[in-house]
Amino acid sequence: MVDVKAEKRALRELIDVTFKAEDRKDMKTLLDFFADDVICHGPGMPQFIGIKALRDFYEGYLKTLVTIMGESTHIEVSSSGDMAWDVGYNKAEYKGPKGNFKDQGKYFASYKKVDGKWKCAAIAFSSDNPSQ
Repeated sequence: MVDVKAEKRALRELIDVTFKAEDRKDMKTLLDFFADDVICHGPGMPQFIGIKALRDFYEGYLKTLVTIMGESTHIEVSSSGDMAWDVGYNKAEYKGPKGNFKDQGKYFASYKKVDGKWKCAAIAFSSDNPSQ
């Protein structure tokens, strides 16, 4: 029998570690969070699929990122313990052409177990600021 509460705790810890890695611009830890076939939907950009496309995205994104923090606000884990999803928010500061700017947004992510480890299988994120 799967301990769903324990799986939720493990996933929450992984999400927290990943937000901290993003703030540190730790590419290795960031990429380890995602499945090799990850699907990503971001604002103002076409969908991209796969870890190479994600790496390419992060290489550009991290150049503009000054700082970020975020938190999962709700996590659900399947009774089989091999699929999950979460929603959360983030607050960030970015470098822009007219100076730094602050933004906040939200995300939805789905997860699957890969070799016994949680991996983000798909993620969609957006800004709460319509001009960003």
